[in-house]
Amino acid sequence: MKKYISTELVQKAQSGDKRALRDIILRSDNLIYKTISAFRLATESEDLLQEIRIKIIENLPGLKDPRKYPGWLKALAHNHCINLLKKKRPLLLSEGQEENGGEDGQPSILETEGLESSSFGEFEKYEASLEHKERIEKTAKAVGMEAFLLLDRAYVQGLTLEELVSLGTLKKSAISDKIKIEGARWILEEANQDWNVADYKEARSKLLNILFQFTPGDESKDKRFLLASALSRLGDIHQVQGQIYGLDKSIDFFRRAKQIWDNLRDNKMAAYATHMIALGNNIAENYEQALKILDEAKEGYRGKDGHTKQLLGDLERDTASIYLSMGKTKLAQSQIEKSLVLLETVDHRESYYAALRKKGEIAIKLKHFDRAYSAIEDSIKESPPYRALHHLQAKIAKVELFLASKEINQALKYSAEAEADCKKFGFLHQLSRLHEILSQYAIMRQC
Repeated sequence: MKKYISTELVQKAQSGDKRALRDIILRSDNLIYKTISAFRLATESEDLLQEIRIKIIENLPGLKDPRKYPGWLKALAHNHCINLLKKKRPLLLSEGQEENGGEDGQPSILETEGLESSSFGEFEKYEASLEHKERIEKTAKAVGMEAFLLLDRAYVQGLTLEELVSLGTLKKSAISDKIKIEGARWILEEANQDWNVADYKEARSKLLNILFQFTPGDESKDKRFLLASALSRLGDIHQVQGQIYGLDKSIDFFRRAKQIWDNLRDNKMAAYATHMIALGNNIAENYEQALKILDEAKEGYRGKDGHTKQLLGDLERDTASIYLSMGKTKLAQSQIEKSLVLLETVDHRESYYAALRKKGEIAIKLKHFDRAYSAIEDSIKESPPYRALHHLQAKIAKVELFLASKEINQALKYSAEAEADCKKFGFLHQLSRLHEILSQYAIMRQC
């Protein structure tokens, strides 16, 4: 079974997270073994696996684009296998020969192993074909052995779906449905990766693709789950980029998602959708309504597992944020302490960092400037740089802090950086907030 390696996991490992590095090593084994198998080096597989693992640890910090980890690993494993073949068969593949053919015109080791070129591009195509076959087999197994045999024949012989159906008794719709579901799962995974690195345009395009494929009334639970997941993530995107895509649309997406989650009896995800509807009302400055909806969401966050505790911690933080917007600073301070107590015990540091930042924002209002600076700095100290929205919000908090403490040059520095980030990622709500803070300071100076 293929184990997914997210961009987020790679970035955590690069920043020194030992648990993330261990997970990457373990999840890479399948791809490493596949490469070793392609070179028919099964007898050396265990030694090669350990050697390639060491190379991952040594070279991972130098990977510039974490999103390219799978291709980078393929090249790493490929080159290591090539080097072993050079040592094993120096007469056929020596340092003085071209890797695509020997001096005597005989096929190179790559050609005899079924790889017509040693170039990374060609090897990547070969690996892609193996992954394609693996996905077809995985899909076929889900519908039974008959489908497995039929799709395998289609892959090897290149038969069309109609030709494939004519060879057996399985209906065309049964095969195409399973392929459709499997494809949508992959699209959702890729969209979530795009979301993590703030590539919202690409994520939105992929998620809309899922919306066009499925309907809320579909009898298939898998399809409804994928549709609800896509709607929820689209709601997230429209919320952070409300002035680009429309905040009302965000609330609409979450309402539609909640109906499906309710139908699937997934109380936690239905509560999450309600939670996000409340945040939409907070952005629209409907504070009383937002608090009321958050109370409804809280009812759905029941359970003692880590994820539920994280969601509850996020809810307490968001309640503090609403109180802060309403000018109820003491209530906000009380709520943020509840949030931190919940979040410091769960394995989701991003939520904890966000709560620390909010603690700093509250301290600014209370004129506790040293505490505010300390909390904001702690919130970004270990937070991965790809968490663009969090780091932007921290910069805006620093602008407010330095304006309040009359350190104007520092405020202007962070203001320029924050404005550039807002425009780069399309965080237009945050840009409005930044301008509001600057305007308030200008009004105060005039007074």
